[in-house]
Amino acid sequence: MSPSPGRASRVTQPLTAAFPQLSSPPASRSTWLPSAPESTQHMWRIPLLVLLSSCLAAAEAAKAVPTGEETQILERLNQHRANWVAGDQRITEAARIQEIPVGDQIWSMDKAGAGQSPPLVFNPELILVARALLAEHATPVAKGRFDAAPAMKANGYDPGKTNLAMFAYDAGSLSIAYEVMLTNVISEVPWYNNTMRPILANSEALKPEFREAGVAVGSAKGKVDVVIVLGNGTAKRYLGGICYADANRDGRYAVNEGKAGVVVSCAGSTMTTDPAGAWWLPLESADATDVTLTSADQTITRTAAKGAASQQINWRIPSKADLKDADRLIADAEKAVAGSDDERTRAALVKLLVGTRMKILDDDRTKHITTLVDPIQSDFKETLHQIESSLNEEPDEIMKRFSDQKKAWKNAMPAWFKSAEALAQTHQQLVEFLAASAEQQEHLKIPMVNALKAGIAQPGDPSFLEQYLNWLSQVDRTQSEAIGDKSAD
Repeated sequence: MSPSPGRASRVTQPLTAAFPQLSSPPASRSTWLPSAPESTQHMWRIPLLVLLSSCLAAAEAAKAVPTGEETQILERLNQHRANWVAGDQRITEAARIQEIPVGDQIWSMDKAGAGQSPPLVFNPELILVARALLAEHATPVAKGRFDAAPAMKANGYDPGKTNLAMFAYDAGSLSIAYEVMLTNVISEVPWYNNTMRPILANSEALKPEFREAGVAVGSAKGKVDVVIVLGNGTAKRYLGGICYADANRDGRYAVNEGKAGVVVSCAGSTMTTDPAGAWWLPLESADATDVTLTSADQTITRTAAKGAASQQINWRIPSKADLKDADRLIADAEKAVAGSDDERTRAALVKLLVGTRMKILDDDRTKHITTLVDPIQSDFKETLHQIESSLNEEPDEIMKRFSDQKKAWKNAMPAWFKSAEALAQTHQQLVEFLAASAEQQEHLKIPMVNALKAGIAQPGDPSFLEQYLNWLSQVDRTQSEAIGDKSAD
């Protein structure tokens, strides 16, 4: 198997999909609606073979490398496949507050996709197909249902097989585009007399039989267009993932965080991550196998379990500064533990615990730190619980709980408590914002968002960061709901 990112093993599994489009897409949002009545519909075919040839030639030089935006879309879909309930709740909420426009005939919860589905892995050939389709849909054609079969067949897929392609047009953001796509999936199925009939297939992208994907994202004049093409593949299994430097330390991959040049080796196959940090390897064996990832002087090994299901291995790469700081704190803690002063030992362990909670570390250091701080871990968890549970109390009660906890720790972690107090203050501001009228919220939104972004920039603790991120999402949704209510009136 070639080490080149764009020359991974060619997959010959047939792929087919056909999808309708709006004759006049909205300027700012996108949805899919059934096209003209079936008796008047016509299948519009374009010279995709020529288009795909030029696209293949251009992509050969670029090695079909996905962008950060395309990688983020695939990662978002994989998160949804891994936790269908949480993902569908978010999409349902987006539809409810009119963040994405969907009609009763299009959107409905499909419990058939409930449960966990294996992750999707990039296939460079499907990336080429997605880009070809995206390029052709730059100009919509009136009353036409797009036929993707020529592009699929030209790329080695038999259009007689059931697979899936999805579009989103003119979305305000990648997030909205993604939600539009998963609420408006329309595919074609065989019908009588050798014809095809479009049907609604909500949440079909979450079905486990889809194993590989191609994604294309285009943005021009403030709009976002996205195409996802899903295939079944012919390899016994697919491994893939993302290597990234988590700049904002939120534990999630984001655009521009990808790490290029990471060498991934598995079962005799090797590839190097692209600028977005993505990697993918189809394997002909379903045996358990080790996957080695190497970046500069850092190497990790993960074991891919036995089985045919696709597996995802992401690597959140530590920074040298984090490793250096952790080594200093570990050395201080080990020195204190070796002594006989219990108070000094506890203080050193506290510094190690709170000083490394926001750092990105390797497995060995993380395991060693966990062992060292075990004597104070339960006390710290109780303090964290007290802080978080106090947020819904009255201000006086919050201050009392904070004071009691500080005394219990003998002021051993002042910076951590300062960040906890900032969290409590921001929560009070959030409560006032949510209680305000829609008109008042319009004036309060900017300072509220700024306060939340300041907290995200200096969270003090991973638990605090998660709170800030959730609150920011809550503010965005509340504002969208207010706007939706106005437009409905």
